[in-house]
Amino acid sequence: MFRASWVLWAVGAVGVAVVPIAAVAFRGATGAPSQISASQPVVIELFTSEGCSSCPPADRVLAQLAESGLDGIPIIALSEHVDYWDRLGWKDPFSAARFTDRQQQYADVLRSDLYTPQMVVDGHRQLVGSDRASAVDEIRKAAGARKLDVKAEATRHGAELVVTAKVHVADGGRAPKADVVVAITEDGLESNVLRGENQGHRLAHAAVTRYLSQAVRLDARATEGVTVRVKVDPAWRLERSKAVVIVQSPIDLSVLGAASVALDANLQTTLE
Repeated sequence: MFRASWVLWAVGAVGVAVVPIAAVAFRGATGAPSQISASQPVVIELFTSEGCSSCPPADRVLAQLAESGLDGIPIIALSEHVDYWDRLGWKDPFSAARFTDRQQQYADVLRSDLYTPQMVVDGHRQLVGSDRASAVDEIRKAAGARKLDVKAEATRHGAELVVTAKVHVADGGRAPKADVVVAITEDGLESNVLRGENQGHRLAHAAVTRYLSQAVRLDARATEGVTVRVKVDPAWRLERSKAVVIVQSPIDLSVLGAASVALDANLQTTLE
């Protein structure tokens, strides 16, 4: 396990760009609670690195939960490769300062150290990522929370993905104070590690976060949803990828709702 007391702040992710162009669609007048659901997904985020010898077991825990789920609980998984290991022997090809930035944000609100492997469940519980028993316990607890009904849509316009997050609010509902984060994750990635603590090992990864947007504030006055345009990196295999939208509290980062859409089966292409 590696712990750090510093962080490199940066914007964006490796080889991609984001342009937030709208905010969220809410229907109905203000005054009553938003529509909520107890069957919405649980978001698990793993902060990991190929340079960390303690991380492969955590990577496997994340992959198993992402693939098999847990007792019928929908799980949205993100593997976020931090960059502070890159100067310690092996540069992780999937790392980015943006993920270190996000981990630091969680460390600030959860009052935790910065370390790998760290798993954050629904934005408000953190644990050692290889501790499957604790992860299962926290996921089951999170599954009982009442959440917003969030939908994700994705289309392709030339060299860009257009990802839209929509939050349904029942008639008479009101918009919550919240932010939206959009991510692109990819399964089936592997690396031959040539140096560092995992030298000589071939590491397999699931739900690798290829892109993570800055937070976009929900706006109850908008009518088109939160839309983020993502430049497609040629290295991405979209048929193995998902678009993920996470609605979070801007105060404590707890997840208020989330959704994902598989790009292989649901992607519509529009040429511009």
